[in-house]
Amino acid sequence: DLRLKPSEFRAIQGLAMLLIYLLVVLLLGFSPFLGLLVALNLPIFFPAYVLRQRQSRYRERFERQLPDVAAMLGNSLRAGLTVPQAIQRAADELPAPARHEFRRLNADLRFGRPLAEAVDDLPRRLPGRGQEHWAIVTRVVYGAGGNLATAMRNLEETLVQQLDTEQEIKTLTAGPRQEALILPLLPVALLLLLRLLMPEMIEPLFNTWSGLVVLLLYPVSYTHLDVYKRQG
Repeated sequence: DLRLKPSEFRAIQGLAMLLIYLLVVLLLGFSPFLGLLVALNLPIFFPAYVLRQRQSRYRERFERQLPDVAAMLGNSLRAGLTVPQAIQRAADELPAPARHEFRRLNADLRFGRPLAEAVDDLPRRLPGRGQEHWAIVTRVVYGAGGNLATAMRNLEETLVQQLDTEQEIKTLTAGPRQEALILPLLPVALLLLLRLLMPEMIEPLFNTWSGLVVLLLYPVSYTHLDVYKRQG
């Protein structure tokens, strides 16, 4: 949902590279090689990180809406609407981001795509347990000719319990998660402070190849550790 053209993004990225280079070399006094290294990498990796965070928040917002989605679909089906009509009603009345996703689902159905295939696309676009449960229940119950309205009511209760449990887990782990964000920044802040107060002490880090290798090992090792934790 970013209202930004690729050309505009590239222009902003290029400007950011220039500003970062000037900041690192002229204001902080680092070597031109290190300034070039930071300027070429930071504007590339930071937008990717921001994009992942926006995608994660988008999925979380959608997951919080899933109980309301199940309730609306169940009410529509009990009122006598067909499944495609119930999906169209959800696409018209639900707030974003559910509105966007169900408009896409409704468009697929209008073009003649089978319901089972269309609903299976949702968890592929937005991975999550709630999305997978909704897609499985809809596909299986609809394909077997069962009572989808009752299935949606049961699914709503399950999703509410699941969200409550996840919220409790987030509350209990809020402190460690904040520490995990702050701790990697402490060595960087200390390095910048020493650079400003006692530049001669850490001069070899920035003016020798061995020092630059040490500086590069920190972000590389942290990135590998983060990837390993996510996979685990």
